[in-house]
Amino acid sequence: MSRRLYIRSYREFLDADIAWQRALDHAALYVPQARTRLSWQIGSPGSHIRALYEARNRAVERLALARLKARNAEARANRMPAEPPRLPSY
Repeated sequence: MSRRLYIRSYREFLDADIAWQRALDHAALYVPQARTRLSWQIGSPGSHIRALYEARNRAVERLALARLKARNAEARANRMPAEPPRLPSY
C-alpha cells in the first residue's frame, strides 16, 4: 500500500509541478520577471498563480510523507531502521 501511495503522490507532484511551470511560462509573456527567483510573489492571495504554487508545495509535502511511509514500510519488512525524512530539493 505504501508503495502505491508513494507512486500516486509522485504523480500528483508531477502534475502540480507541470501546472506551475506552465503558469509561469504564461505569466512570463506578460511579466518577464516571472521566471526569476521569488516568482511566487507575483500572485496575490487567491490568485491562480498563487494557488498553483501552494498546490505544488502541498504536493511536495505529501510526496515527502509518502516517501517516508514507503521507507518505513520497507524498513519494517527488512527489520532495519528507516532514514529520517528529507524533503526533496527543487
